[in-house]
Amino acid sequence: REGFKARSSQPLGHRLRVSRDNRWAVWSGDSRLDVIELEGRLKPRAVDLKGQMVFDVAVSGAMDMLALAQWGQLTFFGLSDGWRFGRLRRQDDDFTWCGLSGGRAAYITAGNKYAVYRVERKVMPDRWEQVAAGELKVKGALRDCEASLSPDGGLLAVRHRKREVVVLDLEQGTEQHLGRHTDKVNLVKFINNGRRLVTADDDNRVIFWPCEEHRIISGE
Repeated sequence: REGFKARSSQPLGHRLRVSRDNRWAVWSGDSRLDVIELEGRLKPRAVDLKGQMVFDVAVSGAMDMLALAQWGQLTFFGLSDGWRFGRLRRQDDDFTWCGLSGGRAAYITAGNKYAVYRVERKVMPDRWEQVAAGELKVKGALRDCEASLSPDGGLLAVRHRKREVVVLDLEQGTEQHLGRHTDKVNLVKFINNGRRLVTADDDNRVIFWPCEEHRIISGE
């Protein structure tokens, strides 16, 4: 947005996220969030994080919601009003990735655990209904996590064993393993309203995976 100048920040914690409807952008860094309404109807807003590190940020214009993953807590804010309406906490682990889509909130922890909740704005997050939960069978901690939640909130795609991507069907509890990459996967993202999953690796290989009826068909 014209007139917005990003601040210099520490390398860890840099995130720029844009909502699927292209209305909202969120920049995180320097223990602060900048929330920008891209249509220009609202002034950019800063949220002071009081020195706490940011691991990931998720933004959903359709849900009017911002999620922030930090040490041991996932915090939720309203985009249009800036109101912080609740937190999910873990005493045993740190949140490393978060996602918002299809009326659902998802997270992955550094200990490779994941969970998905059905969001109710009138209910505090610690009372949200849990839709799915489990543990990813990966080697080492997922501090550097690449994942994507499908637009309907039904599929969760996660980088798995560096060169592989696992797609979890959150309704059926099934898994698909996509293993055609030749180097570390650095991008996992649902596109075309969930009709495709795009993945890329450090060997400059990009694969588009068609998706039908909550299942990946093939890669091209």
